[in-house]
Amino acid sequence: MTKEEFLIRTKEDENYSPGWQAIDDAFEKFYPGKKPDHFGTILTSRAMWGEDEYLDGFSIYSSPKGYKHLVTYGMTVLYGDEDAFGVEWNGWGYEMTIKLKEKDTEVVCGQLI
Repeated sequence: MTKEEFLIRTKEDENYSPGWQAIDDAFEKFYPGKKPDHFGTILTSRAMWGEDEYLDGFSIYSSPKGYKHLVTYGMTVLYGDEDAFGVEWNGWGYEMTIKLKEKDTEVVCGQLI
């Protein structure tokens, strides 16, 4: 995709999120056809605690090998941002991934324990 095409797509689709899609595409290779459990952050909490630096959420993929694989969304630029186009890395340059034993991933009252 050229920068011009990128800018057109960004202008036409306010929900365009190439960074988010890149994360999903990478995890599709490890967990083909599996839908993760996704946990989004609350917009008011983002404003109160994160200002303009916050995570949009995280996803948890189940593995048949007895673990859960968590990945964050938001340490890189997720949405159509002209300044992030074509650069080697953006934001912090990575997302966090964590593998947890299956028994350690119980969710209670919306919080991972």
